[in-house]
Amino acid sequence: MNVKHVVIVLLAFFLVSGSLCCSGDRDAHPRYPLRVGWFLWSGWYPMAIAQEKGFFKKHNAAIEPVLYQSYEQIIPDFAAGKINGAFAGLYEILKANIDNVRVIMQTDYSNGAEGLVVASSIRAPADMINKRIGVQGALTGSEFVVTSFLRKYSISRSSVIMVGTDCRKSPAAFFNISLNPT
Repeated sequence: MNVKHVVIVLLAFFLVSGSLCCSGDRDAHPRYPLRVGWFLWSGWYPMAIAQEKGFFKKHNAAIEPVLYQSYEQIIPDFAAGKINGAFAGLYEILKANIDNVRVIMQTDYSNGAEGLVVASSIRAPADMINKRIGVQGALTGSEFVVTSFLRKYSISRSSVIMVGTDCRKSPAAFFNISLNPT
């Protein structure tokens, strides 16, 4: 038996075994909507567009988008099983240490879109010591950006004061006296 015959036999075996294990009534198992949490961020709008355009229904996909008013609540709800999936930053998901998490799609590469905005009195990284820094919350990408920045300049995370800030209110919060460096 040459290589060509072996390949044909193996191919036939996989086709037959695949058809046997995948045959049967596709609706034998009850379907339930896959609840997927997301937040108003442009990279996750395809969820809303797919819902609005009827793509889930068209393709018989039982998906229920769950829009969150607070990004910080998505991961705890996912960990608690309140939703079946979540659009979230990989950093947040990995840091939350949730068992049996699978990343099935990466929605974007930010390519450096994250940033750190400081008051004009901050001229060097060391000027941030003992200052208040607004971050989206614990376990978030903004915390990661700030922590990475501090680490790069050998500044301890405990030498700054991180203040949880609702990302929808960040521009206004920056000018609030409670966040401005003193």
